[in-house]
Amino acid sequence: DFSLVGKSSNPEDYVNKEITLLNRTKPSHFHQIQDILHDEVFMTYSEDPRLLHIVSQLLGEDLTAINSMLINKPPGTTRHAPHQDLYYLPVRPANIVGTWSAIDSATIENGCLKKFFHVLMNEEKYAPVEKRVYIEMNPGDTVFLHPLLIHGSGPNVSK
Repeated sequence: DFSLVGKSSNPEDYVNKEITLLNRTKPSHFHQIQDILHDEVFMTYSEDPRLLHIVSQLLGEDLTAINSMLINKPPGTTRHAPHQDLYYLPVRPANIVGTWSAIDSATIENGCLKKFFHVLMNEEKYAPVEKRVYIEMNPGDTVFLHPLLIHGSGPNVSK
């Protein structure tokens, strides 16, 4: 049911499937819903007073949400390559913060978020396992991300 997705009359504009899952899942299964910022149901997340309290302490009181998405990571999905959010949100000055909240438990097995300290973008060459920090989360946990923090996620190898 795409009735909650964005403003477009064409839901396919917002819903993405991971290429590795195209032939292995039902057509209704999705990997990502983009641009849900102005959807009244999803916007309640951006307006949550607990979230706003922390973000306002980081950035000040004049806040604007500029992007929102939902990422679904069922078994069999691949990793999300290391990246910096500022590349995708070219806002200057870079006084933004990303938030990521877990809907389900996020574990190393199911591809939780990982961040890389003091490394360049080539994960294999510059981020040995001992330099990676895996952020396992319970449902409802939220992590706040600096726009230049290099982060990604592993594959979901759970069954």
